Amino acid sequence: MKICKLEQVRDREEAEKAKLCQKRMNKLVLEWSDDEGNSGVNNEDVLEGLQPHPDIRSLTIEGSGGEYFSSWMSTLPLNNLMELRLKDCSKCRQLPTLGCLPRLKILEMSGMPNVK
Repeated sequence: MKICKLEQVRDREEAEKAKLCQKRMNKLVLEWSDDEGNSGVNNEDVLEGLQPHPDIRSLTIEGSGGEYFSSWMSTLPLNNLMELRLKDCSKCRQLPTLGCLPRLKILEMSGMPNVK
């Protein structure tokens, strides 16, 4: 499943209406098309509301303008996550904790110059 133009989602409450945490899927792509002029805080808030089902196997986050990734990336038991792609999150400063992903085989990060 691919969800595009997330820059048009207003806030966490609107994002939660998708109820992704209740939908089983193998692959999820969350994509912000336009990073310019969007509030990074809003991007973080929307991402927080798009928490996927814990059985997700492949997750891509592309173009988010937030400085941080969602708390669910570190707190959810994503035991089946095998692929994680973080692309063009140019304002991101910190990565989520990735040590608790026992099945992670592919980690791709690109376009993230501000990560420390």
